[in-house]
Amino acid sequence: MFPRGFLKELGRGGEIDSVLNHALTDRATNTSIGKKAPSVYLNEIRAALGPDLDTVLESHRPPTGDTSPLMRNDFDEFLTWRVEHFAEALAQRAGNASPPAPAVAPHLAKLNARIETVELALRELILSRLENDPERLPPHIAQRARERIHAAARKEPGLGIRRSSDLDAHLEYLDLRDLQDILTTKPTWPDFASIFGTKETLVSRFSQLADLRNAIRHSRTVSDVEIKDGEAALLWFGQVFESSEREEVAADPQRG
Repeated sequence: MFPRGFLKELGRGGEIDSVLNHALTDRATNTSIGKKAPSVYLNEIRAALGPDLDTVLESHRPPTGDTSPLMRNDFDEFLTWRVEHFAEALAQRAGNASPPAPAVAPHLAKLNARIETVELALRELILSRLENDPERLPPHIAQRARERIHAAARKEPGLGIRRSSDLDAHLEYLDLRDLQDILTTKPTWPDFASIFGTKETLVSRFSQLADLRNAIRHSRTVSDVEIKDGEAALLWFGQVFESSEREEVAADPQRG
C-alpha cells in the first residue's frame, strides 16, 4: 500500500515488508504505482474507476475516504488503522478470543472515558444533523457499517438487522476515524461547517484525539506530548459542543 521506494525516501525502508502494508494486486497496477505516494496513485486510479475504487479498496480492508491515512500519506496512522480493522475482521470470522485487556493507569482511564464521551457526542451531532437518515452517509462509510451490523447479527441472530435502517444503528458500528470521514467528506461537510469552523482544524484535532486513543487502547507507552495534545483536543471538542448547544438554545428557547 505504501510503495517500497516511497518508504525508502522517508527513511522507513525497514518497515516495508510488514504484512499490514500489503494488498493483492496485479503486476501491471503494481508497476504503474512505482514509488508514488499513496495519495497520488489512488487519485490516478480514482480518475479511471470513479466511485468503484472505494468498493475495490473495501475488499482489501484499507482505510478509505478523503481523510484516510492513505490520502494523507500517514504511514504510522495507516498501520494503526490496519491493526484495529484486521483484528475486527478476524474476530468476525473466527470469534473473539482475545485475552483480558491489561489494566490501564487511572489517569489514562479517565482520559479514555473522556474520549468516549466525545465519540458519543459526535454520534449525537451526526444523528441530529443528518436527520437519522443513513442514506446521507458517505457510501463507503454506510457500506462499512452495514458489513459490521451483519457480522454482529450472524453471531447473535436478530441483533442488528432489525435496526439496520436507522442511522443510530449504523453509528454504533463506526469508529472515531469513520466519524471524522462523515463530518469532513465533501457532501456532508456543509452540514457541520458552521459548528467546526475549518476542516483543517477539525482534522488536526481528530488526529490528536486518535493518537491518544490508539496509544491507550493498544497499551502502548503514552508520551507526555500525546497526553497534552489529546487533552487539548478534548478541551477543543468540549468548547465546540458547548458553543453549539448555546446557539441551539438561543434559536429555540424552549430547549433551555
